Amino acid sequence: MVMFMSIERHEQDKDVKKLPIMAAMLLGGFISLLSETLLNVALPKFMEDFGISANTAGWLVTGYLLVIGICVPIAAFLMLKFRARLLFFASMLFFIAGTLVCLMAQNFTLLLSGRLVQAVGTAILMPLMLNVVLLLNPPEKRGAANGIVILVIMLAPAVGPTISGFILMHFSWRALFFFTLPLSLAALLIGVIFMRDITRTTGPRIDLLSMLLSTAGFGLFIYGLSYIGHLNVTGELCLAAGAVFLAVFIVRQLRLKSPMLDLRVFKIPRFAIGIIYTSMAMISLFSNLMMMPIFLQKVLMLTTFATGLVMMPGGFMNGLMAPVTGKIYDRFGSKYLLPAGFMIILFAIYRLSFLDETASKPFIIGLLCLLNFGVPFVMTSAQTDALNSLPVQSYPHGTAILNTVQQISAALGSSFFVTIMTIGQTGYLEHSGKTGPGAAAEALNYGINLSYKVGFLLLGAAFAVSAVQLVFRIKKDGFKIKPYVKKS
Repeated sequence: MVMFMSIERHEQDKDVKKLPIMAAMLLGGFISLLSETLLNVALPKFMEDFGISANTAGWLVTGYLLVIGICVPIAAFLMLKFRARLLFFASMLFFIAGTLVCLMAQNFTLLLSGRLVQAVGTAILMPLMLNVVLLLNPPEKRGAANGIVILVIMLAPAVGPTISGFILMHFSWRALFFFTLPLSLAALLIGVIFMRDITRTTGPRIDLLSMLLSTAGFGLFIYGLSYIGHLNVTGELCLAAGAVFLAVFIVRQLRLKSPMLDLRVFKIPRFAIGIIYTSMAMISLFSNLMMMPIFLQKVLMLTTFATGLVMMPGGFMNGLMAPVTGKIYDRFGSKYLLPAGFMIILFAIYRLSFLDETASKPFIIGLLCLLNFGVPFVMTSAQTDALNSLPVQSYPHGTAILNTVQQISAALGSSFFVTIMTIGQTGYLEHSGKTGPGAAAEALNYGINLSYKVGFLLLGAAFAVSAVQLVFRIKKDGFKIKPYVKKS
């Protein structure tokens, strides 16, 4: 209660300017998440310049995600230990320092080191951004605010390959870091001027065992997910070891009076179901971001830049709809938004599961726009539902859990469906007996279609749960759409 009152006083302080604070957070978050996918297209350039293999170059992407996965669960402790202003400065300075190292790197070791430093900044910033947005906006306005956050979360990774492809057509790979540096400096400058300590720390003591278990568990688990798509023992062993460490970590958090990450928030039904829905939306989005470029480049034989152009309208659709669905949520809640969103996603994925080499680019763009039209319906509603259900003292833990789940879901969506694609591709070649480049393309097309079909079944289960929820809500409230929060 004391913490809540102190937060409320700061929100009412005239010195706290909400829009500039959110602008600094969102700009920093956009650049950080953009960097997740900005280097994907540039991997062949790094292989050529540094004389490295594809697996080694891939660590520029895998390592970035791995560090985020390790650091994000610790963010709850950091948000309770240090004030928002200090954490924001630290996150941006980490990211800027990493960018400078990458920009000046003369060998791959320095380049990878810079990427990992960038990732530390991103891992601190993302849960902090969501926590600050929660504190700056009352419950009846959080839908719109979360919609803008989701715009950043979804749009930045989606447009990364397109921006990267355009830059690499005219400049060297160093221009990618020239592009992000001034924007991250601008975010830091806005924060220096306007950022205030809107949170209050509780001074928790560090639990080294919990930190070690978290680092080992999440690190091995996400590392295993990144390799499981290759159907080798490495991914399976890392997943198993990560699961063991995570199980011990969970048991320890439930027994501690002041846990590093308070998992008791899952006892709140709205939070738990909101996390599940958010996870399903992230899996569907990132599985498509993995499958569709493969289809466009290996089946339709498009260039990397053309692939980015085909996928870009869907990313913009996602960004356009996220704030809109947020405002709808603020007015009416998630009663109809969730099942409607799942229905739209299901239809788009069903049609994507039948694509072949005859598919036209406008048709594919239309399906991708439809998919990205539906995802914000689920993401905005589920995420806001989950966070609104928390007491204020649990905000740091809830936002850290949400960001951790999003990272794991993104990795799971990518790796799991690559595995399904590989299984389908191998099975097609074995049963058909065909050989040659044409057969390889057919087998790949079959594997991609199979992965979309499996995704359709998984999302169908989530839709069924949301439909059951809708039935119970209709029985309770009737068909009339009522305002979610009555505004004074």
